[in-house]
Amino acid sequence: MGTGKANAITQTISKYSSFLTWVLVGTLIMGVALASVLTLYIREKSISTAPTASQTNSSQASKQPYICGNVANYTLWQLFTTAGITITIDTTICYFNSTPLYFTSMAGVSYHWVATGYTAIYDAQNNSFTIYAQSAEYPNNTILLALSQTYTWNVNWFGLLN
Repeated sequence: MGTGKANAITQTISKYSSFLTWVLVGTLIMGVALASVLTLYIREKSISTAPTASQTNSSQASKQPYICGNVANYTLWQLFTTAGITITIDTTICYFNSTPLYFTSMAGVSYHWVATGYTAIYDAQNNSFTIYAQSAEYPNNTILLALSQTYTWNVNWFGLLN
């Protein structure tokens, strides 16, 4: 490729780089907005279809799966052993009539990528379950707890009752 042609390509890219940057930023913002709207829609559907305390879960009679979930607040994390933290998540808002399959993910401002183990469910019951987190990067429980509080490590969860 000739020097003149390379310079022309570089000038063209340079000319449109600001435009392309704003298109990319706009696309990312729209993606985040769409994800937020879908999350709120799913959460609203989950809450609006949840049975009341006087009802039982009708999914057993209709044979359709019942899904209910929420977000456990980062302030619920507690110290566990010298290397980890734990959280027991209350699921009574879902009124599961038996123990569902629970699934979790973690959200936060930053550093939640260092945490491991939080997708393993322990002591699952129809009204709660427990998870633990640890980190090879930060093997001290007090540092891990401080990170969970500083960077708001909320736990997204849902239960699936088939």
